[in-house]
Amino acid sequence: MKRVNINPIILFLIIKRKQMKITQETIAEQCNHISIRTLQRIEQGKAQIDLQQLQEYCAAVNISLFDLLAIQEKESHSNVSDVDILAIAKLLPRTVRYKFYKL
Repeated sequence: MKRVNINPIILFLIIKRKQMKITQETIAEQCNHISIRTLQRIEQGKAQIDLQQLQEYCAAVNISLFDLLAIQEKESHSNVSDVDILAIAKLLPRTVRYKFYKL
């Protein structure tokens, strides 16, 4: 049997969804860019999630994309701080930086 590696971010979202007792069908209904079949494939590690889909999934489980990434960094025991992230953001072009801050 082929072993599938599920992205830790997706795994976190699955756990969050199940804790909130939200079905895949409900998530798919709330997301304009994720069908139920696509969501199933993403959660099984058989498909990749794009940024738009990730933002919609996060909104459906009531977590911002920025918070999701911050949580993921802390869980991976990274030494990257919020100050480091903001410093890197300042290096981005203004239009990209604005979108980054909105996350």
